[in-house]
Amino acid sequence: MDIVKRIQLNCSVYRTLATSIETAPEKASKGSPGECRKLELELSIVADVGLVGFPNAGKSSLLRCISNATPLVANYPFTTLNPHVGVVEYEDALQLAVADIPGIIRGAHLNKGLGLSFLKHIERCSSLVYVLDVSVPSFMKQLEYLKFELNQYKSGLANVPSLIVANKIDTGNGASNLRQLCRKFESRGEMDSVIGISALYNLNTNILRNKLRDLKKQLHRQN
Repeated sequence: MDIVKRIQLNCSVYRTLATSIETAPEKASKGSPGECRKLELELSIVADVGLVGFPNAGKSSLLRCISNATPLVANYPFTTLNPHVGVVEYEDALQLAVADIPGIIRGAHLNKGLGLSFLKHIERCSSLVYVLDVSVPSFMKQLEYLKFELNQYKSGLANVPSLIVANKIDTGNGASNLRQLCRKFESRGEMDSVIGISALYNLNTNILRNKLRDLKKQLHRQN
């Protein structure tokens, strides 16, 4: 959530007539006007992983499955208007902060759909999970569109370590679309980066949890 605080200091101070002898005088003279300053503080989230996708791709449902967060889930776009952060906990005491970023649409870098307010939260995520909706015909283009918006907002933003989650494989064409997506990334030698899940039925989400832990440890070794 964007938190904007405006702080204004406008002090009319009084100068007390204290001396080494009279340390607590009852007389004072009016001093000069105090300084006036307006400060705007903008807070952005910090997370190990950011969930990035189009509206209604299932990011909030996924966050519920893998973490302790309970964001609102509904079957309409822009259910999430503010980022939600959940903590993924593992048996070896490792913890990951995962942020559900509100849905990005085409033209977000031009502030369409409050895009700039959402994109800025991605900057401080160490890694990204692109959540694709494989129940719709445009599933093959979603990753391309998302990366374009990120890079238009900030050059190289889409180059951080990432995983690709194909959500809604439980739907009619979901399984066949997942196979098509996997073949595309297999030809690039990136098959391990694609995970097919159903957030609705909590299917394969443990595989994603393990992948996120491996990614975290890999980033830790690099740093």
